[in-house]
Amino acid sequence: MKQFLVLFASATGFVADYAQQLYEVIQSHTRQSNADVQLVPMDSIENMNQLFSEQSVDAHGKPYIYLSLVTSTTEGGKISEMGEDFYGIVEKHFSEGEMLSHLHFSVLGFGHSHYSDTYNQVGRTLAQWFRQMNAQEFVDCKMLDVANPSQMEDDFNQYARELINYISNT
Repeated sequence: MKQFLVLFASATGFVADYAQQLYEVIQSHTRQSNADVQLVPMDSIENMNQLFSEQSVDAHGKPYIYLSLVTSTTEGGKISEMGEDFYGIVEKHFSEGEMLSHLHFSVLGFGHSHYSDTYNQVGRTLAQWFRQMNAQEFVDCKMLDVANPSQMEDDFNQYARELINYISNT
């Protein structure tokens, strides 16, 4: 069974609202298939093994999971408190050279372009770490700019369409 997780960290609830929208879009397009879709707050993850259920394995017994990370960058280029532990878990796996080739991922980052030195730093860093751990990017990561609401909304909708297209073709 394919498992789709929308994993999110939100400081104010703004990003959580977009994660909820993304979850609903994925869920509506997987109703007919044999897929498990979950909306998961990052602060509920205590280790990477928690991401994998017994049902998310392929014919060879390898985990088969799609992870869409929805997060924001707060002041100073940091992840929100809600995502700190998960960020630390990923950083630890990255620093230990662990390979996550069984993981399919995408990142939807939210940031403010007025902070050009740290714009979407969290999303960019997570994407870089997952790529370097050989996780497979199933939809191009997208970094949204909250300073431009209309463009942000367009970019969010494009990301959601790309997810739907990918899901429809797998």
